[in-house]
Amino acid sequence: FRSAGYEGDFISVRNDFRWKNGSYRLCLVKSDVVEGAPLPANYTADDVAYSWGRYVHTWVRMEATDLSTDETTIIGALAFPGRTLSLRAINTIFVEIYGHGGTISIGDVPVFTVSFSNFRVDGENLRFNRIVEITNPFAVHTAAPVVAHTRYLDDDVIQIQIGRLIGKTGRIVREIAAN
Repeated sequence: FRSAGYEGDFISVRNDFRWKNGSYRLCLVKSDVVEGAPLPANYTADDVAYSWGRYVHTWVRMEATDLSTDETTIIGALAFPGRTLSLRAINTIFVEIYGHGGTISIGDVPVFTVSFSNFRVDGENLRFNRIVEITNPFAVHTAAPVVAHTRYLDDDVIQIQIGRLIGKTGRIVREIAAN
């Protein structure tokens, strides 16, 4: 897990997963509900920040299923306050590359493509009427060059090519809407 303020206010699960060439289904799954007191009306994050076990909360886990073997790996899980969960209108997809045991040279990053498609929420298909932002981030925040190219394809596919030095950021602004 990771908790940080320097990249924004978030907590995330970061477990190793040995990807290989192929197709995967990624799912966020609402799982266990842990009972507790109802959430206060109009609560804020500060109201429930250190209240583990006091209020009802719901676990959400991330799963990756290799479609060639139908093998599912649980990447990790986080608990959220309340029983009813919802996604914000704006969500983020990103690819990060981590090295083991030291620094990765830009020249050592292999060129590969990750495509995201067939977005569903509660069994309903989503299509992209307007993507709010597609960008190759962090060039303004770090000295690292941009080694990814992100684009939106007409058939509701978000494609990220990693390992190709482009050295600049870019944006496409669109909005997500349910069918």
